[in-house]
Amino acid sequence: MFKIERLNIFDFLRGFAALGIVIAHSFKIYYRNHPGVSIHNILNLPAATCVWIFFIISGYLIGKGFFSGKYKTDNIKDFLNFYIQRCVRILPIYFLIVTIDLFFVNTSIYFNFDNQILKRAFTLTLRQDYLTAMIGSMWFICTLMQLYFIAPFVNKFFITPIRHHSNAKLIAGILFFILLGSELIMRIVTGPYTPWLQVIYENVRYNLDLFFCGFLFNFYTLNNEDNMLKKYMRPSIFLLFLVFFFVNSELFNNSINIGNLQIRWILIIPSIIILILLAMIYSFDIKKTNNIGLSNYSIWHPLRWFEILGGISMGMFLCHSQTICNLVKIIHFKEPSIFYFNLFNLLQKPLKITFSAHAKELYLITLLAIISAIIWGIIIHIMVEKPLNKFRYNLIDRKNK
Repeated sequence: MFKIERLNIFDFLRGFAALGIVIAHSFKIYYRNHPGVSIHNILNLPAATCVWIFFIISGYLIGKGFFSGKYKTDNIKDFLNFYIQRCVRILPIYFLIVTIDLFFVNTSIYFNFDNQILKRAFTLTLRQDYLTAMIGSMWFICTLMQLYFIAPFVNKFFITPIRHHSNAKLIAGILFFILLGSELIMRIVTGPYTPWLQVIYENVRYNLDLFFCGFLFNFYTLNNEDNMLKKYMRPSIFLLFLVFFFVNSELFNNSINIGNLQIRWILIIPSIIILILLAMIYSFDIKKTNNIGLSNYSIWHPLRWFEILGGISMGMFLCHSQTICNLVKIIHFKEPSIFYFNLFNLLQKPLKITFSAHAKELYLITLLAIISAIIWGIIIHIMVEKPLNKFRYNLIDRKNK
């Protein structure tokens, strides 16, 4: 019998987010290359929401590392140890992808942008206004590394003193909602005067709540024991997460009116996804089943697919953009006799749906993009991530001896 509590919630969320980003960017890049084309589809998930999942998970797991004693901030050596581990985990893959793109794929960047992309890429300060196809996702890595730089200081000067207080959970809860509320207000206030891409994607300022609300939530999950409440929460919060995600694709660009104030949903969604995701983590991340996963279940179990994708999500995330750009350029069907088109024709009658030529192109591009991203993810995981992780664990072992 399937037990949902065995789900490795972190791998599931990573896999779900990585797949959602590939699908979302397939639609976005296709539309950019085909002006005027619009194909309504509930699978057209907003990529921003998927990226927010990565920020929340990263903040929570880094916080868990500090709370469990894996990372410490007692002295400068502890700070350096944390930074070295984070750099070994992420930067080699980052610089590999950036180097390939800048010097072998988009070689004209150096001249067309007055060296700005080159400088920002190698100083970890990339923003949305300095992007190319393959490094289109690298702003996330840059922002994440900036948040990692801040994290030990937050733990040293804020989290550690609170942990020694008799009302630690109460104080942490107050800080949690102050951070959540202040960032929500900042988005709403600055939203009408700032390009939405900057509000959603830009640097550390607009992602503090995503990362550090996850960090603070460790006050409530440290030594997290299972109970009846969490058993009942799991299926309901899991369903709420899926429903919200797909409803979000409809709400993303809409607005709500409160009196004379018009607020875009896109400015509210980060705060909502923080609460939903942390509720999921609270109900799933328990001591007895933490990180067990669904390895005993059939490979055909759909939730296990997402766990597997979670294990290769970094490679999928970092390499998908260039693949999609190339697919959009080369896939243009004109002959109705092509097998892929005939397959759609067979589906039209029983489904009572008519697929346009653009829809057929887009769905094929999306399918191939997913397959390509998975292949890239596997290659990077085996050839880069696993050796780096082994090296990182050896560093930890040496430190502990």
